Amino acid sequence: MFSTQLDKWLIAALLGIMTALSVIGLLMTSGWFISAAATAGMVALGSHSFNYLVPAAIIRVMAMVRTAGRYGEMMVSHHAVFGLLQRLRVRFFNQFSRLPLANLSITLQSTHAMHRLTHDIEVLNELPLRVVSPWLVATTASLLVATLLYQYDVNPVLITIFLIAGLMLPAMLTWRSIKHARAHQALAESRRVSLLNPLSALTHLLIWQRWQSELTAFNSLDTQHTHQQKRIQRAQSLVMLIMQWLMAAVLVGLLVGFYHTPLVISVPMLLALFLGIMGMTDLLAPLVTHSLALGNSLAAKHQLNELLNPSLQPSHHLKPDLTHHLAPLPIDVARLNAPLTLTIHQLAGKMPQAIVGFKAISLTATQGIPVLITGRSGAGKSTLLQVLAHELAPQQGSIELNGMDWLALQNTPALTGYLGQQIDIFDQTLATNLRLGNTYASDEQLWQVLGKVGLKDWARSQPLQLQTPLGEYGQAISGGQARRIALARLLLSPKKILLLDEPFAGLDKKSREALWQMLVKHQQQGILIIVTHHLWQTDHPINIVQLPEPDVLI
Repeated sequence: MFSTQLDKWLIAALLGIMTALSVIGLLMTSGWFISAAATAGMVALGSHSFNYLVPAAIIRVMAMVRTAGRYGEMMVSHHAVFGLLQRLRVRFFNQFSRLPLANLSITLQSTHAMHRLTHDIEVLNELPLRVVSPWLVATTASLLVATLLYQYDVNPVLITIFLIAGLMLPAMLTWRSIKHARAHQALAESRRVSLLNPLSALTHLLIWQRWQSELTAFNSLDTQHTHQQKRIQRAQSLVMLIMQWLMAAVLVGLLVGFYHTPLVISVPMLLALFLGIMGMTDLLAPLVTHSLALGNSLAAKHQLNELLNPSLQPSHHLKPDLTHHLAPLPIDVARLNAPLTLTIHQLAGKMPQAIVGFKAISLTATQGIPVLITGRSGAGKSTLLQVLAHELAPQQGSIELNGMDWLALQNTPALTGYLGQQIDIFDQTLATNLRLGNTYASDEQLWQVLGKVGLKDWARSQPLQLQTPLGEYGQAISGGQARRIALARLLLSPKKILLLDEPFAGLDKKSREALWQMLVKHQQQGILIIVTHHLWQTDHPINIVQLPEPDVLI
Protein backbone atom coordinates (compact mmCIF):
# COMPACT_ATOMS: atom_id res chain seq x y z
CA MET A 1 0.00 0.00 0.00
CA PHE A 2 2.89 2.35 0.61
CA SER A 3 5.61 1.16 -1.77
CA THR A 4 3.86 2.29 -4.96
CA GLN A 5 3.31 5.84 -3.66
CA LEU A 6 6.27 6.02 -1.26
CA ASP A 7 7.55 9.40 -2.43
CA LYS A 8 4.14 11.02 -2.06
CA TRP A 9 3.57 9.47 1.37
CA LEU A 10 6.95 10.72 2.59
CA ILE A 11 6.23 14.24 1.32
CA ALA A 12 2.74 14.17 2.84
CA ALA A 13 4.13 12.96 6.18
CA LEU A 14 6.79 15.68 6.18
CA LEU A 15 4.23 18.35 5.37
CA GLY A 16 1.90 16.99 8.05
CA ILE A 17 4.61 17.10 10.71
CA MET A 18 5.61 20.61 9.61
CA THR A 19 1.98 21.73 9.86
CA ALA A 20 1.52 20.23 13.32
CA LEU A 21 4.76 21.67 14.65
CA SER A 22 3.97 25.07 13.19
CA VAL A 23 0.54 25.04 14.87
CA ILE A 24 2.01 24.17 18.26
CA GLY A 25 4.96 26.52 17.72
CA LEU A 26 2.63 29.34 16.68
CA LEU A 27 0.59 28.99 19.85
CA MET A 28 3.62 28.74 22.11
CA THR A 29 5.53 31.59 20.44
CA SER A 30 2.45 33.81 20.42
CA GLY A 31 1.83 33.16 24.12
CA TRP A 32 5.44 33.78 24.97
CA PHE A 33 5.59 36.93 22.81
CA ILE A 34 2.44 38.49 24.29
CA SER A 35 3.41 37.85 27.89
CA ALA A 36 7.07 38.79 27.34
CA ALA A 37 6.05 42.05 25.63
CA ALA A 38 3.67 42.83 28.50
CA THR A 39 6.38 42.12 31.07
CA ALA A 40 8.88 44.32 29.22
CA GLY A 41 6.32 47.12 28.98
CA MET A 42 5.97 47.17 32.74
CA VAL A 43 9.60 48.22 33.00
CA ALA A 44 10.66 51.39 31.19
CA LEU A 45 14.15 50.14 30.53
CA GLY A 46 12.84 46.76 29.35
CA SER A 47 10.48 48.34 26.86
CA HIS A 48 13.42 49.91 25.01
CA SER A 49 15.59 46.79 24.99
CA PHE A 50 12.89 44.20 24.13
CA ASN A 51 13.36 42.86 20.59
CA TYR A 52 9.87 42.35 19.18
CA LEU A 53 10.93 42.01 15.54
CA VAL A 54 12.36 38.49 15.70
CA PRO A 55 9.38 36.89 17.56
CA ALA A 56 6.97 38.70 15.24
CA ALA A 57 8.83 37.38 12.20
CA ILE A 58 8.84 33.86 13.63
CA ILE A 59 5.09 34.04 14.21
CA ARG A 60 4.47 35.16 10.64
CA VAL A 61 6.71 32.45 9.22
CA MET A 62 4.96 29.78 11.30
CA ALA A 63 1.55 31.07 10.18
CA MET A 64 2.60 30.81 6.54
CA VAL A 65 4.13 27.35 7.09
CA ARG A 66 0.93 26.21 8.81
CA THR A 67 -1.31 27.36 5.93
CA ALA A 68 0.97 26.13 3.14
CA GLY A 69 1.74 22.86 4.93
CA ARG A 70 -1.90 22.07 5.60
CA TYR A 71 -2.89 22.75 1.98
CA GLY A 72 0.12 20.89 0.59
CA GLU A 73 -0.36 17.90 2.88
CA MET A 74 -4.02 17.55 1.89
CA MET A 75 -3.22 17.86 -1.81
CA VAL A 76 -0.30 15.40 -1.80
CA SER A 77 -1.95 12.84 0.50
CA HIS A 78 -5.19 12.80 -1.48
CA HIS A 79 -3.24 12.50 -4.72
CA ALA A 80 -1.40 9.54 -3.16
CA VAL A 81 -4.69 8.00 -2.06
CA PHE A 82 -6.20 8.29 -5.52
CA GLY A 83 -3.10 6.66 -7.00
CA LEU A 84 -3.26 3.96 -4.34
CA LEU A 85 -6.93 3.22 -5.03
CA GLN A 86 -6.22 3.02 -8.75
CA ARG A 87 -3.41 0.52 -8.24
CA LEU A 88 -5.38 -1.48 -5.68
CA ARG A 89 -8.38 -1.76 -7.99
CA VAL A 90 -6.29 -2.76 -11.01
CA ARG A 91 -4.19 -5.23 -9.02
CA PHE A 92 -7.18 -6.74 -7.25
CA PHE A 93 -9.34 -7.11 -10.35
CA ASN A 94 -6.41 -8.59 -12.29
CA GLN A 95 -5.94 -11.26 -9.63
CA PHE A 96 -9.68 -11.73 -9.20
CA SER A 97 -10.21 -12.26 -12.93
CA ARG A 98 -7.63 -15.08 -12.95
CA LEU A 99 -9.70 -17.20 -10.58
CA PRO A 100 -11.53 -20.18 -12.10
CA LEU A 101 -14.87 -19.16 -13.57
CA ALA A 102 -16.64 -21.61 -11.30
CA ASN A 103 -15.31 -19.75 -8.26
CA LEU A 104 -16.21 -16.38 -9.76
CA SER A 105 -19.72 -17.52 -10.54
CA ILE A 106 -20.30 -18.73 -6.99
CA THR A 107 -18.66 -15.68 -5.46
CA LEU A 108 -20.63 -13.19 -7.52
CA GLN A 109 -23.91 -14.75 -6.44
CA SER A 110 -23.39 -13.12 -3.06
CA THR A 111 -24.58 -9.55 -2.60
CA HIS A 112 -22.09 -9.29 0.24
CA ALA A 113 -19.23 -10.36 -2.03
CA MET A 114 -20.23 -7.87 -4.72
CA HIS A 115 -20.15 -5.08 -2.14
CA ARG A 116 -16.56 -6.00 -1.28
CA LEU A 117 -15.42 -5.39 -4.85
CA THR A 118 -16.17 -1.68 -4.52
CA HIS A 119 -16.55 -0.76 -0.86
CA ASP A 120 -13.71 -2.67 0.80
CA ILE A 121 -11.06 -1.39 -1.60
CA GLU A 122 -12.06 2.18 -0.74
CA VAL A 123 -11.99 1.39 2.99
CA LEU A 124 -8.30 0.50 2.71
CA ASN A 125 -7.44 4.18 2.24
CA GLU A 126 -8.35 4.71 5.90
CA LEU A 127 -5.04 3.10 6.87
CA PRO A 128 -2.75 5.84 5.50
CA LEU A 129 -5.18 8.74 5.98
CA ARG A 130 -6.72 7.97 9.37
CA VAL A 131 -4.15 5.72 11.03
CA VAL A 132 -0.58 6.23 9.87
CA SER A 133 -0.67 9.98 9.18
CA PRO A 134 -2.54 11.12 12.35
CA TRP A 135 -0.47 8.86 14.60
CA LEU A 136 2.80 9.97 13.04
CA VAL A 137 1.91 13.65 13.44
CA ALA A 138 0.47 13.29 16.96
CA THR A 139 3.40 11.18 18.19
CA THR A 140 5.99 13.63 16.84
CA ALA A 141 4.23 16.65 18.34
CA SER A 142 3.62 14.90 21.69
CA LEU A 143 7.27 13.90 22.05
CA LEU A 144 8.37 17.44 21.20
CA VAL A 145 6.10 19.00 23.84
CA ALA A 146 7.16 16.34 26.37
CA THR A 147 10.81 17.14 25.63
CA LEU A 148 10.18 20.86 26.24
CA LEU A 149 8.44 20.06 29.54
CA TYR A 150 11.43 17.95 30.54
CA GLN A 151 13.87 20.70 29.57
CA TYR A 152 12.15 23.14 31.90
CA ASP A 153 12.21 20.72 34.84
CA VAL A 154 8.49 20.02 34.86
CA ASN A 155 7.54 17.22 37.25
CA PRO A 156 8.10 13.85 35.48
CA VAL A 157 4.73 12.66 36.80
CA LEU A 158 3.02 15.41 34.78
CA ILE A 159 4.98 14.44 31.67
CA THR A 160 3.95 10.80 32.13
CA ILE A 161 0.30 11.78 32.55
CA PHE A 162 0.57 13.92 29.41
CA LEU A 163 1.89 10.99 27.36
CA ILE A 164 -0.67 8.58 28.82
CA ALA A 165 -3.51 10.94 27.94
CA GLY A 166 -2.20 11.79 24.49
CA LEU A 167 -0.87 8.46 23.21
CA MET A 168 -1.56 5.48 25.47
CA LEU A 169 -5.32 5.99 25.87
CA PRO A 170 -5.97 6.36 22.10
CA ALA A 171 -3.66 3.39 21.43
CA MET A 172 -5.63 1.19 23.85
CA LEU A 173 -8.92 2.32 22.30
CA THR A 174 -7.63 1.62 18.78
CA TRP A 175 -6.42 -1.87 19.76
CA ARG A 176 -9.73 -2.63 21.47
CA SER A 177 -11.65 -1.30 18.47
CA ILE A 178 -10.12 -3.80 16.00
CA LYS A 179 -12.51 -6.52 17.14
CA HIS A 180 -15.44 -4.11 17.32
CA ALA A 181 -14.70 -2.79 13.82
CA ARG A 182 -14.97 -6.26 12.29
CA ALA A 183 -18.22 -6.95 14.14
CA HIS A 184 -19.53 -3.51 13.16
CA GLN A 185 -18.75 -4.06 9.48
CA ALA A 186 -20.34 -7.53 9.52
CA LEU A 187 -23.50 -6.19 11.14
CA ALA A 188 -23.64 -3.19 8.78
CA GLU A 189 -23.32 -5.52 5.78
CA SER A 190 -26.02 -7.85 7.10
CA ARG A 191 -28.27 -4.84 7.60
CA ARG A 192 -27.63 -3.62 4.05
CA VAL A 193 -28.28 -7.04 2.49
CA SER A 194 -31.39 -7.49 4.66
CA LEU A 195 -32.78 -4.31 3.11
CA LEU A 196 -31.68 -4.71 -0.52
CA ASN A 197 -32.49 -8.39 -1.07
CA PRO A 198 -36.21 -8.12 -0.19
CA LEU A 199 -36.54 -4.96 -2.29
CA SER A 200 -35.62 -6.95 -5.40
CA ALA A 201 -38.65 -9.19 -4.75
CA LEU A 202 -40.96 -6.55 -3.29
CA THR A 203 -43.94 -7.38 -5.52
CA HIS A 204 -43.88 -11.09 -4.74
CA LEU A 205 -43.40 -10.47 -1.03
CA LEU A 206 -46.41 -8.15 -0.98
CA ILE A 207 -48.53 -10.65 -2.91
CA TRP A 208 -47.65 -13.48 -0.55
CA GLN A 209 -47.92 -11.16 2.48
CA ARG A 210 -44.31 -11.76 3.52
CA TRP A 211 -43.10 -8.18 3.33
CA GLN A 212 -43.85 -7.45 6.98
CA SER A 213 -41.72 -10.37 8.17
CA GLU A 214 -38.81 -9.16 6.01
CA LEU A 215 -39.30 -5.65 7.36
CA THR A 216 -39.30 -6.97 10.92
CA ALA A 217 -36.00 -8.77 10.28
CA PHE A 218 -34.48 -5.59 8.86
CA ASN A 219 -35.73 -3.50 11.78
CA SER A 220 -34.13 -5.94 14.19
CA LEU A 221 -30.76 -5.64 12.43
CA ASP A 222 -31.18 -1.88 12.20
CA THR A 223 -31.79 -1.66 15.94
CA GLN A 224 -28.70 -3.78 16.64
CA HIS A 225 -26.66 -1.59 14.29
CA THR A 226 -27.88 1.58 16.03
CA HIS A 227 -27.05 0.18 19.48
CA GLN A 228 -23.61 -0.86 18.28
CA GLN A 229 -22.93 2.63 16.91
CA LYS A 230 -24.00 4.16 20.21
CA ARG A 231 -21.67 1.83 22.13
CA ILE A 232 -18.77 2.83 19.90
CA GLN A 233 -19.58 6.52 20.28
CA ARG A 234 -19.89 6.16 24.06
CA ALA A 235 -16.48 4.49 24.23
CA GLN A 236 -14.92 7.25 22.12
CA SER A 237 -16.62 9.97 24.19
CA LEU A 238 -15.44 8.36 27.43
CA VAL A 239 -11.84 8.19 26.25
CA MET A 240 -12.02 11.78 25.01
CA LEU A 241 -13.40 12.90 28.40
CA ILE A 242 -10.66 11.08 30.31
CA MET A 243 -8.05 12.55 27.97
CA GLN A 244 -9.34 16.09 28.54
CA TRP A 245 -9.46 15.61 32.32
CA LEU A 246 -5.89 14.29 32.34
CA MET A 247 -4.75 17.22 30.19
CA ALA A 248 -6.51 19.56 32.61
CA ALA A 249 -4.68 17.83 35.47
CA VAL A 250 -1.37 18.42 33.69
CA LEU A 251 -2.22 22.12 33.27
CA VAL A 252 -3.23 22.46 36.91
CA GLY A 253 -0.08 20.65 37.98
CA LEU A 254 1.98 23.00 35.83
CA LEU A 255 0.41 26.05 37.52
CA VAL A 256 0.85 24.55 40.99
CA GLY A 257 4.47 23.78 40.26
CA PHE A 258 5.06 27.34 39.07
CA TYR A 259 3.39 28.69 42.22
CA HIS A 260 5.75 26.76 44.47
CA THR A 261 8.89 27.34 42.37
CA PRO A 262 8.29 30.57 40.40
CA LEU A 263 11.95 31.07 39.56
CA VAL A 264 12.31 27.80 37.60
CA ILE A 265 10.07 28.85 34.71
CA SER A 266 9.46 32.41 33.61
CA VAL A 267 5.92 33.66 33.13
CA PRO A 268 6.24 33.91 29.31
CA MET A 269 7.62 30.37 29.09
CA LEU A 270 4.89 29.10 31.43
CA LEU A 271 2.23 30.53 29.13
CA ALA A 272 4.00 29.05 26.09
CA LEU A 273 4.00 25.56 27.63
CA PHE A 274 0.39 26.02 28.79
CA LEU A 275 -0.80 26.91 25.27
CA GLY A 276 1.32 24.14 23.73
CA ILE A 277 -0.41 21.51 25.88
CA MET A 278 -3.84 22.96 25.08
CA GLY A 279 -3.00 23.02 21.37
CA MET A 280 -2.23 19.29 21.43
CA THR A 281 -5.94 18.56 21.87
CA ASP A 282 -6.68 19.22 18.19
CA LEU A 283 -3.89 16.86 17.12
CA LEU A 284 -4.89 14.09 19.53
CA ALA A 285 -8.66 14.16 18.90
CA PRO A 286 -8.43 12.34 15.50
CA LEU A 287 -6.72 9.40 17.24
CA VAL A 288 -9.93 8.88 19.20
CA THR A 289 -12.55 9.77 16.59
CA HIS A 290 -10.83 7.53 14.01
CA SER A 291 -10.17 4.66 16.41
CA LEU A 292 -12.12 2.26 14.14
CA ALA A 293 -9.99 3.05 11.08
CA LEU A 294 -7.35 0.39 11.75
CA GLY A 295 -9.99 -2.26 12.43
CA ASN A 296 -11.94 -1.25 9.30
CA SER A 297 -8.80 -1.55 7.16
CA LEU A 298 -7.89 -4.95 8.59
CA ALA A 299 -11.44 -6.22 8.12
CA ALA A 300 -11.48 -4.98 4.51
CA LYS A 301 -8.12 -6.62 3.84
CA HIS A 302 -9.33 -9.92 5.30
CA GLN A 303 -12.52 -9.88 3.23
CA LEU A 304 -10.70 -9.07 -0.01
CA ASN A 305 -8.18 -11.84 0.63
CA GLU A 306 -11.09 -14.24 1.03
CA LEU A 307 -12.16 -13.42 -2.52
CA LEU A 308 -8.64 -13.92 -3.91
CA ASN A 309 -7.88 -17.14 -2.02
CA PRO A 310 -10.03 -20.04 -3.29
CA SER A 311 -9.22 -22.07 -0.17
CA LEU A 312 -11.04 -19.49 1.93
CA GLN A 313 -14.17 -19.64 -0.22
CA PRO A 314 -17.23 -21.44 1.11
CA SER A 315 -17.05 -24.95 -0.32
CA HIS A 316 -20.42 -26.41 0.73
CA HIS A 317 -21.44 -26.53 -2.93
CA LEU A 318 -18.57 -28.86 -3.86
CA LYS A 319 -18.19 -32.54 -3.19
CA PRO A 320 -14.91 -33.46 -1.45
CA ASP A 321 -13.61 -35.29 -4.53
CA LEU A 322 -14.09 -32.18 -6.71
CA THR A 323 -11.89 -29.79 -4.71
CA HIS A 324 -8.90 -30.56 -6.95
CA HIS A 325 -10.60 -28.59 -9.74
CA LEU A 326 -9.47 -25.43 -7.95
CA ALA A 327 -5.90 -26.21 -9.07
CA PRO A 328 -5.85 -25.94 -12.90
CA LEU A 329 -3.68 -28.31 -14.93
CA PRO A 330 -1.79 -27.45 -18.14
CA ILE A 331 -3.29 -28.44 -21.49
CA ASP A 332 -1.65 -31.23 -23.50
CA VAL A 333 -1.56 -29.59 -26.95
CA ALA A 334 -0.66 -32.84 -28.69
CA ARG A 335 -3.92 -34.43 -27.55
CA LEU A 336 -5.90 -31.50 -28.92
CA ASN A 337 -4.51 -32.11 -32.40
CA ALA A 338 -6.24 -35.50 -32.50
CA PRO A 339 -9.99 -35.78 -33.27
CA LEU A 340 -11.85 -34.39 -30.28
CA THR A 341 -14.06 -36.42 -27.96
CA LEU A 342 -15.78 -34.92 -24.93
CA THR A 343 -17.00 -37.54 -22.47
CA ILE A 344 -19.42 -36.71 -19.66
CA HIS A 345 -19.97 -39.34 -16.98
CA GLN A 346 -22.63 -39.25 -14.25
CA LEU A 347 -22.52 -35.46 -14.05
CA ALA A 348 -24.79 -33.60 -11.63
CA GLY A 349 -25.05 -29.95 -10.73
CA LYS A 350 -27.29 -27.03 -9.80
CA MET A 351 -27.09 -23.29 -9.36
CA PRO A 352 -26.27 -21.96 -5.86
CA GLN A 353 -29.41 -21.67 -3.72
CA ALA A 354 -31.42 -23.62 -6.32
CA ILE A 355 -33.49 -26.63 -5.23
CA VAL A 356 -33.48 -28.43 -8.59
CA GLY A 357 -30.80 -29.25 -11.12
CA PHE A 358 -29.64 -31.93 -13.54
CA LYS A 359 -28.58 -35.32 -12.25
CA ALA A 360 -26.56 -38.33 -13.50
CA ILE A 361 -26.02 -37.05 -17.05
CA SER A 362 -23.75 -39.13 -19.28
CA LEU A 363 -23.04 -38.43 -22.95
CA THR A 364 -20.27 -38.39 -25.52
CA ALA A 365 -19.73 -35.52 -27.96
CA THR A 366 -17.42 -36.21 -30.86
CA GLN A 367 -15.84 -33.91 -33.41
CA GLY A 368 -18.08 -33.08 -36.34
CA ILE A 369 -21.29 -34.53 -34.84
CA PRO A 370 -23.40 -31.83 -33.14
CA VAL A 371 -25.10 -32.56 -29.84
CA LEU A 372 -28.61 -31.17 -29.32
CA ILE A 373 -29.69 -31.04 -25.67
CA THR A 374 -33.42 -30.84 -25.11
CA GLY A 375 -35.76 -31.24 -22.18
CA ARG A 376 -38.52 -29.54 -20.24
CA SER A 377 -38.01 -26.15 -18.62
CA GLY A 378 -36.14 -26.57 -15.35
CA ALA A 379 -34.45 -29.80 -16.39
CA GLY A 380 -31.03 -28.16 -16.08
CA LYS A 381 -30.07 -27.65 -19.73
CA SER A 382 -28.55 -24.19 -19.21
CA THR A 383 -26.95 -25.30 -15.94
CA LEU A 384 -25.26 -28.18 -17.78
CA LEU A 385 -23.76 -25.75 -20.30
CA GLN A 386 -22.49 -23.56 -17.46
CA VAL A 387 -20.68 -26.55 -15.95
CA LEU A 388 -19.14 -27.39 -19.34
CA ALA A 389 -18.08 -23.73 -19.73
CA HIS A 390 -16.35 -23.75 -16.29
CA GLU A 391 -18.79 -21.15 -15.00
CA LEU A 392 -20.24 -23.50 -12.40
CA ALA A 393 -18.67 -26.31 -10.40
CA PRO A 394 -20.48 -29.66 -10.63
CA GLN A 395 -21.70 -31.56 -7.58
CA GLN A 396 -20.48 -34.89 -8.87
CA GLY A 397 -19.29 -36.67 -11.98
CA SER A 398 -16.43 -36.20 -14.44
CA ILE A 399 -15.74 -34.60 -17.83
CA GLU A 400 -12.86 -35.63 -20.08
CA LEU A 401 -11.57 -34.11 -23.32
CA ASN A 402 -9.43 -36.62 -25.20
CA GLY A 403 -8.58 -38.28 -21.88
CA MET A 404 -7.77 -35.00 -20.08
CA ASP A 405 -9.75 -33.94 -17.03
CA TRP A 406 -11.76 -31.06 -18.46
CA LEU A 407 -12.71 -29.67 -15.06
CA ALA A 408 -9.04 -29.39 -14.03
CA LEU A 409 -7.63 -27.86 -17.24
CA GLN A 410 -6.37 -24.31 -17.23
CA ASN A 411 -6.97 -21.68 -19.93
CA THR A 412 -10.20 -23.36 -21.04
CA PRO A 413 -11.68 -20.00 -22.22
CA ALA A 414 -9.17 -20.17 -25.08
CA LEU A 415 -10.74 -23.49 -26.12
CA THR A 416 -14.39 -22.78 -25.36
CA GLY A 417 -16.94 -20.45 -26.86
CA TYR A 418 -20.03 -20.06 -24.70
CA LEU A 419 -23.27 -18.25 -25.56
CA GLY A 420 -25.49 -18.14 -22.50
CA GLN A 421 -29.08 -17.09 -22.09
CA GLN A 422 -28.02 -13.70 -20.76
CA ILE A 423 -26.09 -11.80 -23.42
CA ASP A 424 -24.26 -8.50 -23.19
CA ILE A 425 -24.81 -5.81 -25.80
CA PHE A 426 -23.09 -2.54 -24.91
CA ASP A 427 -24.04 1.03 -25.74
CA GLN A 428 -21.47 1.12 -28.54
CA THR A 429 -21.41 0.67 -32.29
CA LEU A 430 -22.02 -2.63 -34.04
CA ALA A 431 -18.33 -2.89 -34.93
CA THR A 432 -17.20 -2.22 -31.35
CA ASN A 433 -19.57 -4.86 -29.96
CA LEU A 434 -18.33 -7.40 -32.49
CA ARG A 435 -14.64 -6.66 -31.88
CA LEU A 436 -15.05 -7.67 -28.26
CA GLY A 437 -14.64 -11.17 -29.67
CA ASN A 438 -11.52 -10.27 -31.68
CA THR A 439 -9.90 -6.90 -31.14
CA TYR A 440 -7.93 -7.07 -34.36
CA ALA A 441 -10.76 -8.18 -36.65
CA SER A 442 -10.89 -6.21 -39.91
CA ASP A 443 -14.04 -4.70 -41.36
CA GLU A 444 -14.02 -7.45 -43.96
CA GLN A 445 -14.01 -10.11 -41.21
CA LEU A 446 -16.90 -8.34 -39.51
CA TRP A 447 -18.96 -8.40 -42.71
CA GLN A 448 -18.16 -12.09 -43.18
CA VAL A 449 -19.30 -13.07 -39.72
CA LEU A 450 -22.44 -10.94 -40.04
CA GLY A 451 -23.18 -12.86 -43.21
CA LYS A 452 -22.80 -16.14 -41.32
CA VAL A 453 -25.47 -15.17 -38.78
CA GLY A 454 -27.80 -13.63 -41.38
CA LEU A 455 -27.35 -9.98 -40.39
CA LYS A 456 -25.25 -8.75 -43.31
CA ASP A 457 -28.18 -7.40 -45.34
CA TRP A 458 -29.65 -5.73 -42.29
CA ALA A 459 -26.33 -4.05 -41.43
CA ARG A 460 -25.86 -2.92 -45.05
CA SER A 461 -29.27 -1.28 -44.97
CA GLN A 462 -28.40 0.83 -41.92
CA PRO A 463 -27.23 4.42 -42.66
CA LEU A 464 -24.13 3.99 -40.51
CA GLN A 465 -23.62 0.28 -41.30
CA LEU A 466 -20.84 -1.02 -38.99
CA GLN A 467 -20.97 2.21 -37.02
CA THR A 468 -24.65 1.73 -36.16
CA PRO A 469 -25.19 2.37 -32.43
CA LEU A 470 -26.93 -0.53 -30.70
CA GLY A 471 -28.16 1.41 -27.66
CA GLU A 472 -27.87 0.59 -23.99
CA TYR A 473 -28.43 -3.16 -23.44
CA GLY A 474 -29.14 -3.40 -27.18
CA GLN A 475 -32.40 -1.44 -26.99
CA ALA A 476 -32.02 -0.26 -30.60
CA ILE A 477 -32.29 -3.81 -31.96
CA SER A 478 -34.58 -6.80 -31.49
CA GLY A 479 -33.89 -9.72 -29.15
CA GLY A 480 -33.18 -12.07 -32.04
CA GLN A 481 -30.74 -9.62 -33.60
CA ALA A 482 -29.01 -9.16 -30.25
CA ARG A 483 -28.49 -12.91 -29.87
CA ARG A 484 -27.10 -13.22 -33.39
CA ILE A 485 -24.72 -10.30 -32.81
CA ALA A 486 -23.51 -12.01 -29.63
CA LEU A 487 -23.10 -15.25 -31.63
CA ALA A 488 -21.21 -13.41 -34.39
CA ARG A 489 -18.89 -11.95 -31.75
CA LEU A 490 -18.24 -15.48 -30.52
CA LEU A 491 -17.53 -16.83 -34.02
CA LEU A 492 -14.84 -14.22 -34.69
CA SER A 493 -12.44 -16.29 -32.60
CA PRO A 494 -12.31 -20.02 -33.53
CA LYS A 495 -12.91 -22.39 -30.60
CA LYS A 496 -12.43 -26.13 -30.18
CA ILE A 497 -15.70 -26.40 -28.28
CA LEU A 498 -18.79 -24.28 -28.98
CA LEU A 499 -21.54 -24.22 -26.35
CA LEU A 500 -24.71 -22.42 -27.43
CA ASP A 501 -27.81 -21.87 -25.31
CA GLU A 502 -30.91 -21.29 -27.47
CA PRO A 503 -29.11 -19.68 -30.46
CA PHE A 504 -32.29 -20.06 -32.58
CA ALA A 505 -34.57 -18.13 -30.20
CA GLY A 506 -36.60 -15.45 -31.98
CA LEU A 507 -35.82 -16.75 -35.51
CA ASP A 508 -38.24 -17.92 -38.18
CA LYS A 509 -37.93 -21.37 -39.75
CA LYS A 510 -35.88 -20.23 -42.74
CA SER A 511 -33.42 -18.21 -40.65
CA ARG A 512 -33.15 -21.06 -38.14
CA GLU A 513 -32.27 -23.60 -40.82
CA ALA A 514 -29.69 -21.26 -42.39
CA LEU A 515 -28.07 -20.62 -39.01
CA TRP A 516 -28.02 -24.34 -38.24
CA GLN A 517 -26.26 -25.19 -41.50
CA MET A 518 -23.70 -22.45 -40.88
CA LEU A 519 -22.95 -23.69 -37.35
CA VAL A 520 -22.49 -27.28 -38.49
CA LYS A 521 -20.06 -26.18 -41.20
CA HIS A 522 -18.23 -23.72 -38.96
CA GLN A 523 -17.67 -26.29 -36.18
CA GLN A 524 -16.90 -29.28 -38.44
CA GLN A 525 -13.40 -29.54 -36.92
CA GLY A 526 -14.61 -29.07 -33.37
CA ILE A 527 -17.33 -29.97 -30.92
CA LEU A 528 -20.74 -28.28 -31.11
CA ILE A 529 -23.23 -28.57 -28.24
CA ILE A 530 -26.55 -26.71 -28.52
CA VAL A 531 -29.36 -26.36 -26.01
CA THR A 532 -32.62 -25.92 -27.88
CA HIS A 533 -36.36 -26.44 -27.74
CA HIS A 534 -36.48 -26.84 -31.54
CA LEU A 535 -35.93 -30.15 -33.30
CA TRP A 536 -36.04 -30.56 -37.05
CA GLN A 537 -35.21 -32.98 -39.83
CA THR A 538 -31.60 -32.79 -41.00
CA ASP A 539 -29.40 -34.87 -43.27
CA HIS A 540 -26.40 -34.27 -41.02
CA PRO A 541 -25.77 -36.85 -38.27
CA ILE A 542 -26.62 -35.44 -34.85
CA ASN A 543 -26.68 -36.67 -31.27
CA ILE A 544 -29.90 -35.77 -29.45
CA VAL A 545 -29.78 -35.84 -25.63
CA GLN A 546 -33.07 -35.63 -23.75
CA LEU A 547 -32.60 -34.48 -20.17
CA PRO A 548 -34.89 -36.19 -17.67
CA GLU A 549 -37.50 -34.44 -15.56
CA PRO A 550 -36.00 -31.94 -13.09
CA ASP A 551 -34.98 -33.56 -9.84
CA VAL A 552 -34.33 -32.08 -6.41
CA LEU A 553 -30.64 -32.05 -5.54
CA ILE A 554 -29.42 -31.67 -1.96
